[in-house]
Amino acid sequence: MRHEDPAIDVSRQAGGLLYVRVRGTASFDNAMAYWNAIADAIEDRPAQLLLLIDELRGPAMSEAQWKQLVAEVGPRLGQLRIAHVKPHGLDTVEYCVLSAMGAGLDARVFEDERMASLWLRYGQFVAASVRGGGTRLARAIARRATRSDGCLVVQRQGVVLQVPISV
Repeated sequence: MRHEDPAIDVSRQAGGLLYVRVRGTASFDNAMAYWNAIADAIEDRPAQLLLLIDELRGPAMSEAQWKQLVAEVGPRLGQLRIAHVKPHGLDTVEYCVLSAMGAGLDARVFEDERMASLWLRYGQFVAASVRGGGTRLARAIARRATRSDGCLVVQRQGVVLQVPISV
């Protein structure tokens, strides 16, 4: 599915992942347009995970605008786990994240698509393992992990995985 103003590309990937890339000018109206396109896609065919690549350029939305957006669109997103990637810089994302969390959404913001994808796929397992539950894979990851700045850090064969946690 493709929309033009802003440019919104929506596709499905394996594992219940909805992949969305949005480009254009940052504005409240454009943000409402792409979040409504996401909600429409979820209502059409449910997904568990959202990887949103937000390449909008321009001034960040205000706290009041984020609260309004989350109040209007948030209820349509259900139990969606959201990784919001802003490769052009994080701006003042605390409004975005706090508004989403306040509405009961499981959302995080990243500058890097790879880290966002890892958090979507594995973050919940690592966090569950740290709390004493979780799967065998999660326990294996957590045994190799160290804590650093609110993240679990796993290093193996030259690859470093940092997973944000809240324990």
